[in-house]
Amino acid sequence: MAETGTDHAVVFLFLLSITLFLLLNSVIAGPNGLTMKLIHRDSLESPLYPGNLTQQERIRRLVEQSKARIRYLTATKMAAAGYNNQTDPIGTNGASLPNVFEGQFYMALVGIGSFYDGSRGNTPYYNYYYLIVDTASELIWTQCEGCSSCFRQSKPYFPYKKSTSYHPLPCNHPLCEPEKCLFGLACIYDKTYSGGLTSKGILATEKFTVGLTEIFRDVVFGCGLNQTNFPHEGADNKIAGVLGIGRGPKSFLTQLGHRGGGRFSYCLQNATEDIVSHTYLSFGEDAKIGGPEVQTIALYGTSPGDYYLNLQDISVSDRRILFPEFTFSVKTQRGQERGGCIIDTGTQWTTFYRPIYETVKDYVARYFVEISEPMGLMGDNDFGFDLCYQRQMGFDKFPSIMFHFAEADFVVDPHAAFYITDTVFCLAFLPIENEVFDAVIGSWQTTNHRILFDVKNSKLSFAKEDCVSGS
Repeated sequence: MAETGTDHAVVFLFLLSITLFLLLNSVIAGPNGLTMKLIHRDSLESPLYPGNLTQQERIRRLVEQSKARIRYLTATKMAAAGYNNQTDPIGTNGASLPNVFEGQFYMALVGIGSFYDGSRGNTPYYNYYYLIVDTASELIWTQCEGCSSCFRQSKPYFPYKKSTSYHPLPCNHPLCEPEKCLFGLACIYDKTYSGGLTSKGILATEKFTVGLTEIFRDVVFGCGLNQTNFPHEGADNKIAGVLGIGRGPKSFLTQLGHRGGGRFSYCLQNATEDIVSHTYLSFGEDAKIGGPEVQTIALYGTSPGDYYLNLQDISVSDRRILFPEFTFSVKTQRGQERGGCIIDTGTQWTTFYRPIYETVKDYVARYFVEISEPMGLMGDNDFGFDLCYQRQMGFDKFPSIMFHFAEADFVVDPHAAFYITDTVFCLAFLPIENEVFDAVIGSWQTTNHRILFDVKNSKLSFAKEDCVSGS
């Protein structure tokens, strides 16, 4: 019997419903905790899955995404400081406008709103959206229906007027800044980035659903009604906004209250040949770390987004570089903060301010000269790194690299300090030309470690762990 178009449609809808069920039913929750699925942007589960890539294409893509992320972080920091500098901070001669989504690596599927359509009786439903999970931002926002200027996305904009749980944030709400009150009726937000990229809209409270059953009411979020100069989003874009878990009072972490406990943790796999399908982001009592090798360092910062660490020095194969004191400290120039070291899951490769990067690179190059192993230094390469060598069969004498913090040392495993193939290996760090940050510790260098952010107590803990898929 021949298959009909109806048969194909039924099969497609069935598979789609199963996929959505698995994505949405991905939450483990205790009374004082929450664990939600994090989807890597290049995984099979991701709406941004790029298809089958060669290893070389994948690494080059990750390098370019890291550069985009640094542009975003730099532009955000400079815009907050009142600058409007369009200089490319990583010296790529690429677009200076930061693409908010291009440099992000993890997303979550969440439900927003409460809707009734008659066919379900008194049972409300919600619209689900993919939101970028951003540790460097406090704001939660999505584009809303009726926006006067929005970047394109494949899913309809959030129909806030039809949601029974949507309420504009009143001007007397603690999270409404006095200067953001619109005619005494509602609170607005206005987020501006370097180069003229802006997101504006109404702050409101809404019901958020994580998984199928975890409901959080009165979450403050931005209903985006005017996005301008977002240059790269197209009709097939499936990302609708951002889920900020930074330090500020508007972040998802803070708004979880006792469920979040002011803490979260994750364990990331190394993204080389096979991108893992997902990992988990745990909050509150679900955010655990243990074992004899746990190290704890200070976590600090005054900005709503960034998480700063007290980095003091770096070693290459047990040789201390001995950077001058305060090299990695936050400096104040013309009343504005610059420099310092942050940790950021959205940056794949650790990035250093150019003079620091060149010093680290020189120490690594000196190490390979001193071990007197036959290898060829490569010039231009297709991976996007500065320092690459031809690898001889069986060569494994890679140096460890250690980050010395004030309270403890973090040892970067050689396979996290370098990108290694059978025939080539490269130092897996990138330079940044602008000293907005002295160092950005990226996710590649922290893979196969459990990382716990105890924001409430201003501490960050880490320990080695085999971060298998779904851990």
